[in-house]
Amino acid sequence: MRSERSFQMTTAMQTSPVYFAPKSPPSIAEFFKGRSVLITGGTGYIGKAIVEKLLHSCPGVKKLYLLVRPKKGLDPQERVKRLIEQTVFNRLRASEGHSGWQEKMVAVAGDVTADGLLGLSEEDRKELTDEVSVFFHCAATVRFDDTLLDAVKMNVRGTLRALQLAMEMKNLKVMAHVSTAYCHTERRELDEALYPPPAEWRDIIWATENLSSFELSAITHKIVGKLPNTYGFTKGLSEQVVYEYRHKLPLFIYRPSIVTSAIQEPLPGWLDNFNGPVGLLIASGKGVVRTVLLNESFIADYCPVDVCVKGVIGAAWYRATSSKFPALTPQKEVIPEVIPEEGLKDPLLPVFNCATSGVKPVTFGEVQEMGRWLTAETPFNTILWYPGGYATTSVFLYHILMVLFHLIPAIIFDTGLWLTGQKTRLWRLHRRIYTANKAVKYYLLHQWKFHSKAFIELNRELILEKDRELFALDISAIDKVEYFRNAILGGRRYLLNEPDSTLPAAKANLQRMYILDRSARLLLVALLLFFLWPHLRSLLFFV
Repeated sequence: MRSERSFQMTTAMQTSPVYFAPKSPPSIAEFFKGRSVLITGGTGYIGKAIVEKLLHSCPGVKKLYLLVRPKKGLDPQERVKRLIEQTVFNRLRASEGHSGWQEKMVAVAGDVTADGLLGLSEEDRKELTDEVSVFFHCAATVRFDDTLLDAVKMNVRGTLRALQLAMEMKNLKVMAHVSTAYCHTERRELDEALYPPPAEWRDIIWATENLSSFELSAITHKIVGKLPNTYGFTKGLSEQVVYEYRHKLPLFIYRPSIVTSAIQEPLPGWLDNFNGPVGLLIASGKGVVRTVLLNESFIADYCPVDVCVKGVIGAAWYRATSSKFPALTPQKEVIPEVIPEEGLKDPLLPVFNCATSGVKPVTFGEVQEMGRWLTAETPFNTILWYPGGYATTSVFLYHILMVLFHLIPAIIFDTGLWLTGQKTRLWRLHRRIYTANKAVKYYLLHQWKFHSKAFIELNRELILEKDRELFALDISAIDKVEYFRNAILGGRRYLLNEPDSTLPAAKANLQRMYILDRSARLLLVALLLFFLWPHLRSLLFFV
């Protein structure tokens, strides 16, 4: 427990006018100069991109504290050392003007799901509360099949603990809560506003801490209700937790949609996971996925990771330096207000929807069509079969196509491997693909409209001219074809580790697969005609 004196000191700092900007605000780089930043989820996709962008475009930043838990036998310091070696930091390594950036990345042992304040030691806790002035809370579980217990621990209770830690920070200027545009999927239209939570977050935390795993499993479906999974449910709850701290801390909520490959930074096409439309393109280009359950006419809302990162950094700068926001009142006991059904725009808690569908929409059908000829233009080295396939909204037809194009070929292929003494693998792969498609089908068969006025204004009106070169957010300038071309190249380079020098051989292999595919189709037609010809001849005779 904090002493009364430390609480008074924290309160005094938080009511200080230092939260608000002078008449002439600093640039983004000037704002971060000499400041220390805490990032939870710093080893994740968005987190590591924020780290790279701050080190590259705000070289005056003092320290970047990364909250990291031990994993796979590696302690936090070793994990950060391995993070530094990753491709995402290639341009920093290649730049002579950014020497010493590695020393600014400081590993802090902690765990968002731990009891207490993020599992911090007293020494680390004191350093963070003394030094940190900008806090990016990015840590979250994004798994759609997590248990309610795991999702609540990370997304709800973890957010609460992060806010409690922020309350102790003596020099905090801004805290970002990275949420998701899919936090209220029961609404087909989402403004940059707060909406009623799906449940009372205190009750849900109590349930996960007091009920057995069996009891939680039995009631999860009823608790989650109309929402598709525990992910969206708990992200909606976490926003309510943040909302209740709006009078006490300088906060904002940032909601990216599906975060995809980079347009330009840190590298064109850079990505580190198979999620979203790009993952579907790669799987299809490999000839692994030949049928998928989705609506081709629906918009695939994607957000390039560099746009996402520039936006959250720009929003942090704006929340910390703009005189627009009312004074905080941490000494006031705030009774949680009921958020109206139509939504609430609270002046103390700005919300930014980082989404492209309203400015640069692209449908799943367009992504598929581009994928057909872009994967032929830049094929992958090892492909299972010539790329192709079908999309459908019919669950019945999808399962028939799964049997014909996935399961039967998998049985034949794995039987051949088994007979030759090799390890079977295709059946397990297609089981994982089926499970993954089942988990995301809700998002592929529904469509949402995300309003992004405040996010777009960060670029049009709020970011200073001297920041435009480094932090421009002009989504309308995205060339969709060039973007997805680089995304496929990025998949080859950064996910599949296939160098560009292998492209000629990959194209030759694709041509061979094309001939094999067409030959197999002709053979199938010939066999069908052979077996059906006697019946067809009888029919023709009677006609």
